[in-house]
Amino acid sequence: MTTLLFEQIQPLYLLNKDKSRLSNGDWSWITNMMNAFNQYCFEPSLIIVQRKSHFQPIKSRLKLQRYADLRSIEFIPLLSFFKCIPEYQNLSSEIKTYLIQQNLRFVGILHATEYMKTSANMPWEGDYSLFQYIHGDELLSKMEHGIRLLKLILQDPVITRLLLIILLFTTSLSITIVNNIYSTSHTFSSNIFHIQNYYLKLLWNYMKYRLDERTAICMFSMLISRYMHVQTIGYDIDQNFLDRPDLSEITHLIKAIEF
Repeated sequence: MTTLLFEQIQPLYLLNKDKSRLSNGDWSWITNMMNAFNQYCFEPSLIIVQRKSHFQPIKSRLKLQRYADLRSIEFIPLLSFFKCIPEYQNLSSEIKTYLIQQNLRFVGILHATEYMKTSANMPWEGDYSLFQYIHGDELLSKMEHGIRLLKLILQDPVITRLLLIILLFTTSLSITIVNNIYSTSHTFSSNIFHIQNYYLKLLWNYMKYRLDERTAICMFSMLISRYMHVQTIGYDIDQNFLDRPDLSEITHLIKAIEF
């Protein structure tokens, strides 16, 4: 796989007349990706949701360990999916840990749109009292709004799953690098950018195949805009943990999860 880090942006309507630049290899990869997601992420997530629907006593739910356990349970199917990606497998353990700690909680918000396709409720509905205690009503409302905004435009599962991969291979989705509670010092090689660029091109070619070019451009812009909104929600979540000493243990519990 060879991709250029920076490429000249083609003017509108001057692109190749072929509706799709997807090769047979691209289509095979997309098919394999969808199968892997369904097997390792989507179907296990449905089982987890069913188990979480059984309410536990409030005293049990209002424990920081309970919150950390719920987050780790949500992350496990996503991680199983990411481990199927060859480029992820080939990364060093250090880079894998960095990408996961920096980006997984943001990727999880996008993944919540998949849950919303099977339920009218938010993912935390079964443990609402716990999430209300951790985040507060205002922040929960922002999180719900962000998920619903993404769900409105993410109707194609291929686009959603490619976007999950693209967001994973981001140096950091956090907009609070200096004060980021999960931050660690790390220098990235250009390989990470090449990997992300490859999947961005794959997403763009798929969107051109599914949509006309003008619609694809509009949707791409909306995806960027709405995920920038998600990043501001992520900032509010991080800030909430920083401002509340009673929640400081959660950060350590989540960072201690073996990914």
